[in-house]
Order: sequence, then structure tokens, then C-alpha cells
Amino acid sequence: MSDKLDRAAGALGSALGTLEEAAAAAGSRIQQGFTEAADIVSDSTVGKRVEKRAHTVKTSITNKLATAKNSAEKRTAVKKKATASSANKSVAKKATAARKKVAPVKKVATAKKKAAKSK
Repeated sequence: MSDKLDRAAGALGSALGTLEEAAAAAGSRIQQGFTEAADIVSDSTVGKRVEKRAHTVKTSITNKLATAKNSAEKRTAVKKKATASSANKSVAKKATAARKKVAPVKKVATAKKKAAKSK
């Protein structure tokens, strides 16, 4: 029984191999046909017009991408600048508040020194 199974498996394997070879040959022929058809179409006037339009579209898309990139870079630069200026403003406010708190203390100390000298 195993002998029959071995023969059947061998026949099936050879059949699958033949099918794979046939599919590969057909695939290469189909690929060659597509290549030839593409060459014929690209050499025609219609093909040349299509290529010209495609080039124009590609150029415009490239330009739009470049402008979008530049505007994004400018936006990030403006945001960084705004963040830095707001940070500077908050630091300036804190420094002003600190000076206002220190000023009365200095005035009191100065007044005490003057009072001590005059006595």
C-alpha cells in the first residue's frame, strides 16, 4: 500500500512541477507582452502627451510639498519665538514683583539707619 502511495505522491509531485514550469513560462511571456505594449504606447503621440502631463503634475506636486514644508518650518519657528518671548515676559514679571517686595524693606532699613545716625 505504501508503494502505491509513493507512486501517487511522485506522480502528483511531477504534475505540480510541470504546472509550476508552465505558469512561470506563461508569466514571463505575459510580462514580456506588457513591456512591449508599454513601449508601443509610450512611443505614440498619445503616450508622449500623457508623459508630458504626468511630468507637469509631478512638478506641481513637488512644488506644493516644498511650500508646505517651508510654511511648517516657519510656523514652528514662530511658535518657538512666541514661547521664548512669553517665558521672558513671565521672568520679567517675577523679577518686577520681587523688586517691589524688596523695595519697601530697603526703605524701612534705610529709615532705621537714618534714625540711628540722627540720635
